[in-house]
Amino acid sequence: MTFEIDQSYISILQEQSVIQDKIIKDKAVIVSSPVIELNFLIIRIIEYIRNNFIQSLYKIGANGLVTNTLDRHLDCLLKSITSIEALENSRYYCAEVEIFIRAYRHVIQSYIDSYDERHFWESGPNLQCIHDGDECIPPEIVRKGVLINKLISKLDELINNEPYKQITRNRADKSKHQYKRGTKLIKRLREIHSKLLVLRIDFSLKGQEFNATSLEEIREYLSKLLKRFHFDTALPEIVGYIWKLEFGEQKGYHYHCIFFLDGNKYQKDAYYADQIGRVWQQITEEKGIYFNCHRDKFKYRHLAIGMARHDDQEFFDNLDQVLIYICKQDQFLIENSLNGEDIRTFQTSVIPKEAKPLGRPRNTPTYSETNDDNPQTDSSLEIDA
Repeated sequence: MTFEIDQSYISILQEQSVIQDKIIKDKAVIVSSPVIELNFLIIRIIEYIRNNFIQSLYKIGANGLVTNTLDRHLDCLLKSITSIEALENSRYYCAEVEIFIRAYRHVIQSYIDSYDERHFWESGPNLQCIHDGDECIPPEIVRKGVLINKLISKLDELINNEPYKQITRNRADKSKHQYKRGTKLIKRLREIHSKLLVLRIDFSLKGQEFNATSLEEIREYLSKLLKRFHFDTALPEIVGYIWKLEFGEQKGYHYHCIFFLDGNKYQKDAYYADQIGRVWQQITEEKGIYFNCHRDKFKYRHLAIGMARHDDQEFFDNLDQVLIYICKQDQFLIENSLNGEDIRTFQTSVIPKEAKPLGRPRNTPTYSETNDDNPQTDSSLEIDA
């Protein structure tokens, strides 16, 4: 399989994500953070400029006035910015935000006072902006549209500079490594078991404040959950798992988990997913939220959940697409206090060393809480954008 997602799957997976966000809003009080929302907005702006090769936003007439807006969506995104100063004082780090701040300082900062910044972003492109430098006598007056074009040009330059390109290459390499590890586990389990019951569950917490304490808390809870599989009779016996830690604007810190059960022993996927979810709530003392993808699985026929025979190639093709979608999250946001730390964001159970040929009796492989074969130590948190 190539490391590319089929575009037909994206709308299905995104629809499920939207439903999860609504459920979490209904069930949990997520502590709102304007700074977090602003970080996500800047990331979307950088991604949009990069993916669409945008180098300017406005057409400027001979008289210096803006005569046409070339991209309404980007114009709307930029007008949603509230304060770059708030980002400069933020406790979060993100490469995309860093390059936006650099471009802003280089092009715009000297033309506006901090208390006028929101007015600047919300105003139309023909707003007059006065340079406040002492060297400009009389003061230089520039239209906002000209400044925005210069800003986008500077962003395009920084996006295509080697330091940022190296960051994106490193992210892609990590994603490919995660995908390779996940496919290796799935292939081995498929060789060992004539049938697999595949469960997909997402875990998060109520009332997160998006800080290091919340991160450490949810990591500890997942570790406890995985340990419970060794001895808790309320949980089904799993033969393997994959998890991915992400940071979402609505969900905060959360885990995407795929659990694999022996399909010859277990058949009721929604039931066992709820069992695992209830144990999660118990471990978290009812602070935990879980999303059981199986309750509405008739809506998501392509999400690769439920029973799979080892020869059901369509199912495993769909599962491959789900894995790619999970691994290909290439935006990163991390608290400054954690920047530089090795934070595990992806893990699989230990891959069985020997597989039995199909058709022979199959044994259940061992699993553990650590990826002993090749530990993942991605030092940044993926964003679920």
